[in-house]
Amino acid sequence: MQSHIGEQDVVLPTGATMLSTKAKRNQAMMELLTAKLKRDPEIDMIVSLRKIHKEVNPPVAKKSKPPPKKMDFCERLVSGPKIAEIVFPLSDAATNLVAGYIDASLIGTKNQLVDALKRMISASTKVWENPLAGAVLRCNEEIAAKVVYGNDDYTEYTSLQYLNAHAPDIPAPKPHGLIKFSDVCIMLMTYIPTTTLESVWPNLTLDNKLSIQNRLQSIFNTLRNLKLPPGRNMGGVSGEGVQDFHMDDHDTQQLNTISAFEDFQFSVNTLSPSPAFTTFLRSFLPPSNNECVFTHGDVRPANIMVEDTDGGYTVSGIIDWEMSGFYPEYMESMQVLHLFDRNVEIDWYHYLPHCISPARHPKRFLVGRIWKMSLGFSAVKEDEYHNTT
Repeated sequence: MQSHIGEQDVVLPTGATMLSTKAKRNQAMMELLTAKLKRDPEIDMIVSLRKIHKEVNPPVAKKSKPPPKKMDFCERLVSGPKIAEIVFPLSDAATNLVAGYIDASLIGTKNQLVDALKRMISASTKVWENPLAGAVLRCNEEIAAKVVYGNDDYTEYTSLQYLNAHAPDIPAPKPHGLIKFSDVCIMLMTYIPTTTLESVWPNLTLDNKLSIQNRLQSIFNTLRNLKLPPGRNMGGVSGEGVQDFHMDDHDTQQLNTISAFEDFQFSVNTLSPSPAFTTFLRSFLPPSNNECVFTHGDVRPANIMVEDTDGGYTVSGIIDWEMSGFYPEYMESMQVLHLFDRNVEIDWYHYLPHCISPARHPKRFLVGRIWKMSLGFSAVKEDEYHNTT
């Protein structure tokens, strides 16, 4: 019979067997050694054989171990020891939720809450996750957990508390408690199904777009009727201070006048244009009416939740209130299209609620756009930022 070895045909004698790989190597070594002996009968055979062995049997590279699997945000969150502290009391529903994950053997120990939170996080369904920012988890049919890095800014949670007390008809998540969990903050709140207006907008009928516009007009009119109480500072409802809507790394400030707020917004830092340019740009701003109203701060289709009904989609919730608080009444109009770019093809801007439309404050809107561009920001860059926060 015949067998193929390499590119040469070798005819084996009858009854012969195929040589093993090891036998083939030995045979090759003997042939090389024989050739060396013919050339020089006085060679050191031991040394020559070692050299031939290395030639015929090159070192086999060790297989590198595959890199360890990168843990996602939630996996990192539950790995290793943690410290848990309840900052805002849990509702009855949240208490029952967490209690369902308590290990009976840990009851009464300092690890009771930490272990229960790890179990809850691992068992929950991820609705949204970003390794650099955090995650939103669906814990059960009623409660969601928003887990974000940083545990010293409670603006979003205190705003939800404020709305629940002063405007309960606003479709914002209801607060169910807040827990510090080492370097993250776990906000427990009402679960709102995750169909965004952004995802369905291109397929909506004209009538459906108009009905959503009318509903949003009603919602934001209600919000804007919530005025800054006399003697209170601007910004977060519990004294968290104002945030810079242009620079996300700016520290919050305790301010109580709109003029001071505008100075803060146009403050000069390493990224800002010259003081002369800043003064020139600000000269186009009209006078303010000195009224501060409750502001969402990040109104966009991705933060508006909808549900499918027999008559089309209806607004079911407004989410992401981390930029909210009491700000000048023009602020929402300046921010509502902050991700709108010349390359974006969407007619959402045609259907903005009139009460927060840039058309109400065109000069402030345009000055704000020029200021952002002078800082090096664009709608594209901001969208990338929002996708990581």
